[in-house]
Amino acid sequence: MKKQYGFTLLELAVVLAILALMAIASTPKYIEEIQERRAAIAIQETQMILDAARVYRVKNSGVWPGAAAGNCLSAISVMKEMSPPLLLGDLQTNKFGNSVATSCTADTFSIDQAIVKDWDGYVMNGLPATTLVSASTYRIRTTIGSPGSEPALYNKLSRNAEANAELNRMRTNLLMSNFNITEINNLSAVAIDATGAVTAQSVTARADASVGGSLWVTGNQSVNGSSQVTGNELISGSSQIGGNQAVYGDSQVSGTHTVLGSSKVSGDQLVGGELQLGKVVSSGAACKTPGALARLSSGSPMYCMNGAWTAMGGISEPTRVSGNALGAWKLCTLNYGSGNSKSLTYSNGQWYYSGSGTQVVYCYQ
Repeated sequence: MKKQYGFTLLELAVVLAILALMAIASTPKYIEEIQERRAAIAIQETQMILDAARVYRVKNSGVWPGAAAGNCLSAISVMKEMSPPLLLGDLQTNKFGNSVATSCTADTFSIDQAIVKDWDGYVMNGLPATTLVSASTYRIRTTIGSPGSEPALYNKLSRNAEANAELNRMRTNLLMSNFNITEINNLSAVAIDATGAVTAQSVTARADASVGGSLWVTGNQSVNGSSQVTGNELISGSSQIGGNQAVYGDSQVSGTHTVLGSSKVSGDQLVGGELQLGKVVSSGAACKTPGALARLSSGSPMYCMNGAWTAMGGISEPTRVSGNALGAWKLCTLNYGSGNSKSLTYSNGQWYYSGSGTQVVYCYQ
């Protein structure tokens, strides 16, 4: 009789039944482990979005991500598109396959997402400030407020260049307790009030400059407005004043001194080089300021006397005049033309002409 090897059908059926019972018992646990992993990741990703929203608000003057477009609906996309990005990966859908929605008010930021049955409570317990919005759809909402450190961050002055310029801007007076400020490249100010000495290689004032003491400039000086110095002024370079200049002490400029307005010096003024007169006038032309200096186009100096430009150190060039009362001149000459009985007379500082025929009279200042 031959021996039989293997299992009988009855034995095999028993084994399969046992395996089926084991599979039925273990499947729920496997599913539970998968759901637990999904819930843990959902908690972590939600916390990532909230942390990134806080960072964004700090960097952007208290504005939530996506608030500019309205209600922060695009917050996740906005933070992913930053450079460098605050978020990476697909965070707009959670691990349960449901969408993640963001919203905000002026002071709060919220995340809404649907979980699955029996696991909404698990996720809610892992996220602070989370509430159940819809029990039928297992939808939960996590909400945070503005960061508690936000007021302190707004009041700090950053030592580095920030994207938010307000973090580098003073909104009050800077008190240094008599300490120094050094390593300044360019200084731009509306007004500078210095009680002591001011030393600079180059000084440019786009408005008025007023110095209560002495002014020493080792380089060039350029003032677009007016300049007023109540003490002495010493400039080793060039000086250019766009408006008026008033110096109540001594003024010494080693280079070129240019004043586009008027210059007033109460003390003595010493010119070591040439004094050039830029105003060109005509001899005998009217003038307003007695003693004012100018020159002819030929270069001869002129001064204002008796309301007319007059040559210095002599008489002016001849001016032909007509009429009977010729005015106040130094000298008048009569050149005979046609006709007779012509004469010139001088009385009380005035010249007079009388006669008939052609009048040819030249007068000089």
